[in-house]
Amino acid sequence: AKRYTITAKLALVALGFETVIGIIAGVLSGVRKGRFIDNLVLVSTLFVISIPIFVIGSVLQLVVGVQLGWFPITVSPQATLYELLLPGFVLGSVSIAYVARLTRNNLVDNLRADYVRTAIAKGLTRQRAIGMHALRNSLIPVVTFIGYDLGGLLGGAIITEKIFNIQGVGGY
Repeated sequence: AKRYTITAKLALVALGFETVIGIIAGVLSGVRKGRFIDNLVLVSTLFVISIPIFVIGSVLQLVVGVQLGWFPITVSPQATLYELLLPGFVLGSVSIAYVARLTRNNLVDNLRADYVRTAIAKGLTRQRAIGMHALRNSLIPVVTFIGYDLGGLLGGAIITEKIFNIQGVGGY
């Protein structure tokens, strides 16, 4: 039970990164379809998805933890939130890419829908139509994926726990 709480904390930190960064990147990409930010998000998510998690973890640990010294490279047995930020980002990095792509694709589809065009034609601003109509409907599959992914994050934490020497279920 003691080790599972550490793994659960790590998964919740990863879920937070996945939700915030993934949705913001997906919305920026979906609203600016075909522009620089859209291409940047699509290429970077493809890049992150294609790299194994142990490579992402090792590289970020070396660059951000050792060379820059911004985050600790190992986690104490108490596992504070600050110590779990870098491992949480590594654990959620692939999921961030999936959430960004899912948000982008659903938002692009919903922006072409008749109800959004009708709302804009009736006088709603584009930002309000995107936020109130298109984004709400676009987030339904995203929230479903995020809920499903929580179990995957708990199971996938084993590799991340080994990289950062976290005393969670993976180390047990």
